[in-house]
Amino acid sequence: MNYKTKVTEDEFIMSYLRLWNGGLGLTQKELDILFFFIKKRRKYESDGVPDGYINSMLFNTESITDLKKELNMSNSNWGNYKSKLMEKDILIEKDDSITIHPMLIPKEKVTIEFIIE
Repeated sequence: MNYKTKVTEDEFIMSYLRLWNGGLGLTQKELDILFFFIKKRRKYESDGVPDGYINSMLFNTESITDLKKELNMSNSNWGNYKSKLMEKDILIEKDDSITIHPMLIPKEKVTIEFIIE
């Protein structure tokens, strides 16, 4: 069985995140934060920014300022959510760089297979 639907870019990103959220247990605010970063990431990719630069651009001071303004967050709110997302391995910090877990980077086509035991 195949199911196809037309969605906007924003609907696609949020639907993709909600698909995974059943197992992740993210709050709505955590989903909003992740949505913000993934939307920016996809924009950078479509603009042709080399993959090696995207993460530094996503998590630079300007981007974090935009995030806090868009989601009405204080510095301490962002710090708390950042810590929670790192504890859940949604954001991964390595070598003074932050990345989004690769599983959560939306793919244009997703196949789900259920195996009933």
